Amino acid sequence: MTRSAGWISLLTRLGIHPLAAVAVVVVDWMLFGATAATASVGWFVSIPVGFVLGLAVALIQHRGCQEDLGLAAGKGLLIGLITAIPTAIPSGLTLGLGALGGIRMLRDRR
Repeated sequence: MTRSAGWISLLTRLGIHPLAAVAVVVVDWMLFGATAATASVGWFVSIPVGFVLGLAVALIQHRGCQEDLGLAAGKGLLIGLITAIPTAIPSGLTLGLGALGGIRMLRDRR
């Protein structure tokens, strides 16, 4: 395996399912709008929603992508924390992880 193939393999292993990434970004932007409109009072809503989205991503990764539970839980925790942050800036990271997951899915189909 070449050096660049090793990096590609590592990066695609870090990716999440693309549909989960899109759903998380949409919810993150909705939460950001509510937080911005209510002068940060909506932040109390974004924490439980982030927790639920983290669980959902962990289940999608574990059952849908056949990842081990520890890796899926780690990805779910990361997504939950990113969603709970009351800005829309971390959405770029989520979309990047979704793109890596899409690359992995396409590579596995070959």
